[in-house]
Amino acid sequence: MVTNLLKWEIPIHDAEKIVSKLKNYTPEKRNIFKAFKLCDYDNLKAVFVSQDPYPQPNTATGIAFGCEKQVQPSLEILKNSCIDLSVPHNLITFDNTLESWCKQGVLMLNMSLTVEVGKPLSHMIHWARFTTEIIKRLNRNKQNLVYVLFGQYAKELAKYIDAENNLVLCVKHPAYYARTGEDMPNFFKDVDKYLKQHNIPAIKWYEEYYC
Repeated sequence: MVTNLLKWEIPIHDAEKIVSKLKNYTPEKRNIFKAFKLCDYDNLKAVFVSQDPYPQPNTATGIAFGCEKQVQPSLEILKNSCIDLSVPHNLITFDNTLESWCKQGVLMLNMSLTVEVGKPLSHMIHWARFTTEIIKRLNRNKQNLVYVLFGQYAKELAKYIDAENNLVLCVKHPAYYARTGEDMPNFFKDVDKYLKQHNIPAIKWYEEYYC
């Protein structure tokens, strides 16, 4: 784990100290830093920051919004926002784990890297400072990134990001749209536009097949 995280400058000892105090948490210990492991630091294009992992047992994967089994409402909202339904499609394949996004340079991060099973926000006090430090370091070391901050907790990170040299998008958490039934705005278009303007390779949010 340490080797994989060196480029990210993750304060490993601080993280291990946090984890040592936790009980009955999710995701599994081996997956806590999965988002960093799958996303190549040198290829980083975007940072998506949400609240905390899914609190249901055996659901959180270490990838914000990602699901390996049953698709959760927040991911369904994100998926529907991502796919442009105004364009005729024959067949669409969407990676519910979101690992394909990570491997293309999207860091799928939660403000809190763990949560007590059944208790949303229960570990925010443990991880908020840690996650904030990650964002501060990225802001110091990289430019022309897209930051998408979901909900009020993640929105607080905006003050640590240089908005002149990066794109910062603050959007409501997908859970809000799942609760209200409203359509989530397609912020993916803003992400795509910014990457194109800065000659950064595009991200394939889903696969399209035409017969």
